[in-house]
Amino acid sequence: INSTVNEDGTLTTWGRREKQLNVFFTFIFTFELFINAYANWYKKFIRNGWNIFDIFIVTMSLVDIATPHIPNWLVRLMRAVRVIRLFGRVKELRKTIMATRSS
Repeated sequence: INSTVNEDGTLTTWGRREKQLNVFFTFIFTFELFINAYANWYKKFIRNGWNIFDIFIVTMSLVDIATPHIPNWLVRLMRAVRVIRLFGRVKELRKTIMATRSS
């Protein structure tokens, strides 16, 4: 059972919203990837395994948007892993904020 597609193959309201959110977050992650690559220069950026992973996820998301008829379970799985990675960055961000506040 797929709750995002009607019996006639059209997207449900939730399906349309999910697609819009997918496009929005893919744009945000793509923009963040370019900013990260520019800020860290290419060689330093490409040597980080997480950045390679980000490139893979953003590329898969762009493919998912461009060709919506392919199965997207892998893309969703990778996005879930990326969200887990973001939780790790929250601790780093908290340290940066606390260091800034104390200075």
